[in-house]
Amino acid sequence: SIAAGAALAARIQGASRRVFALISDAECNEGSTWEAAMFAAQHRLTNLVAILDFNKQQAFGYIKDVIDTSNMADRWRAFGWDVHEIDGHNTDEITRTIESLAADAPHMIIAHTTFGKGVSYMENRIKWHYMPMSDEEYQQALHDIQIPETH
Repeated sequence: SIAAGAALAARIQGASRRVFALISDAECNEGSTWEAAMFAAQHRLTNLVAILDFNKQQAFGYIKDVIDTSNMADRWRAFGWDVHEIDGHNTDEITRTIESLAADAPHMIIAHTTFGKGVSYMENRIKWHYMPMSDEEYQQALHDIQIPETH
């Protein structure tokens, strides 16, 4: 909702700036997300780019078990958005996609991701949506993703 308002404000001001919003697949369970989606499409907010982290899980479980939104791209297209699906771990693909946006509609980039990617004990495990790491787990995560340990 805030991003849609900022995109509309930019248009009213005659500014050429784009507005980016990062949202989660779980946020697509909320009515306010879809109200903003309809508003943005109605007003053709072409300067609005939403990036959806589509890891298919949330704090209460996997989306297929909570509210199945596996057809996310179809949903956004039905609401009048220009939709692109990408590998959310590929920064070159993210950049290319953003640079190529040209449709006369707000833009949705669905970034397919793996929750906790690269961290041995975290990948696709629901509890890491809300559990803190121990110092040992933190050090293991740094090791797994090859970042020098901190002291």
